Amino acid sequence: ILRGQITGVEPRRFLYPIIMLHKHSFFITLLLTLCLFSWQAKSQEYEFQMSDLAKEKQAEAHYIEAVKARMLGDEKQEEELLKLVIKSRSKEAAPYYDLAKLYLRQQKIDDAEPLIKKAIDRADTNPWYKSLYAEILVRENKLEKAADILSDLGKTEKHNSDYQYQAVKLYEKAGKPKEALSIIDDVIKVHGNDEVLLFEKEQIYLQSNRLEKAIEVAELLIQLNPKEGRFYLNLGEIYNNSHQPRKTIEVYEKAIKLFPNEPSLQYG
Repeated sequence: ILRGQITGVEPRRFLYPIIMLHKHSFFITLLLTLCLFSWQAKSQEYEFQMSDLAKEKQAEAHYIEAVKARMLGDEKQEEELLKLVIKSRSKEAAPYYDLAKLYLRQQKIDDAEPLIKKAIDRADTNPWYKSLYAEILVRENKLEKAADILSDLGKTEKHNSDYQYQAVKLYEKAGKPKEALSIIDDVIKVHGNDEVLLFEKEQIYLQSNRLEKAIEVAELLIQLNPKEGRFYLNLGEIYNNSHQPRKTIEVYEKAIKLFPNEPSLQYG
């Protein structure tokens, strides 16, 4: 048949079933091949999932062991375990933060800074990460940059006034009284007068030799808390420094009547 030696109607009738069988065999083979490929793909996907799950469990175990090492004071073991966690969980922020804290404790500032930056890149709204970054910057004597970070934190974490207070102190040390005063005024507008911040404001005016402004704040502090002897002492010293002896004496005499057993006022 294949050689074409058989001709006529009967050979065609004989060939038809063979051709059809061949066609069906081809489609069956194709179908089986596709099923095999599909099964292999699903099998590989399942293996990958199981592999990822195993890696996740191992990373979790390493993290727990790192915490234990920290509690036991084994910094070397903690460092090695945290590095393994970072290797498995490179997209997570927490292990970078923990390793940065470890390096900060060890005074390895150059190693701590890039790690905390990576933590912030992965979780830029976390106040703990930014607070640690500010602490690292202070260690590097980058006071103004640290103050900027804390000032921004104070705007988002309004319930925590410590950020603003720290920013004020850093701006003072960095020689930026204008920025420090701006934060104090903003906080007072939102929360009302605060003795601690007002006292800092008074000190900033004194350091800037703005004595009239310092007097205004000192008098305001006495109005807010007339039972605090040191506020009278501060006001008397400011009057004395501004060469106003009569007002100085008036303040001290009033204070002595209120606080007869306060030796600093007697001395003043």
